[in-house]
Formats: sequence, structure tokens, C-alpha cells
Amino acid sequence: MQTFKIKYIKKISVGILTLMTAFTLFTGTSLANTTCGTGASQYTTSIDLGCVGKGNGILDLLFGIVGFLSIGVGIVISASIIIGGLQYIGSQGNADNTNHAINRIRNSLIALLLYIFAYPILNYVLPTAVLR
Repeated sequence: MQTFKIKYIKKISVGILTLMTAFTLFTGTSLANTTCGTGASQYTTSIDLGCVGKGNGILDLLFGIVGFLSIGVGIVISASIIIGGLQYIGSQGNADNTNHAINRIRNSLIALLLYIFAYPILNYVLPTAVLR
């Protein structure tokens, strides 16, 4: 009976995550052309990555891709925290399952903090003006 409940919870969570991902992908970004860079380094992308059309085209595209991938990181980390919460709820007092769920949530939060602080960490490790 418990195995049936876990399978049922997994199917529901996968369905919810699929709907959330599809909604985010199809409503969050447009598929319009975007101009990255100016002058000789100007070019047009086929997907709107969030380029602002200022300065160096490569750096503009790099920051546009980072912004675009931030949406994906947010979805993956949110999904991992939700799955960890469902695992914690479904553990029903089993110490191994509870520890596994807590470790998943902890690792997701650590990944979120690393992603948030990746820019300052890179500026500390590489103190050049590459990312400015």
C-alpha cells in the first residue's frame, strides 16, 4: 500500500513539474530576434536571450545566456526542493528516507547559494575586469 502511495505522489509531482516547466518556457521567453552588441560586433540571435544591444557583442550575449539559464536553474532548484519536501512528507518516520529528503533539500539550498554567489566568487578568483 505504501509503495502505491509513493508511486502516486511521484506521478503527480512529475505532472506538476512538467506543467510548470512548460508554462515557464512558453510564456516567459519570446522567440523573437534580438540584436546583441553594437557596431562591428553586432549580430542577431534567433531566440530572445535578453541581449541589451550595448557594447561588446560577445559579453552582451554571455550575459544574455546567463540570464536565460538562470530561469532553468531556478526551475531545477525549485523542483528539487519540492521533491525533497514530498519525500520528507512521504517518509512516514523512516529514518533513511527522512535523511535522504533532508539531504536533498540541503543540497538544493547549497546549490542555490553557490549560484547566487557565483559572480562574487568569480570576481574574487579572477580579479581582472573580464566580468565587469
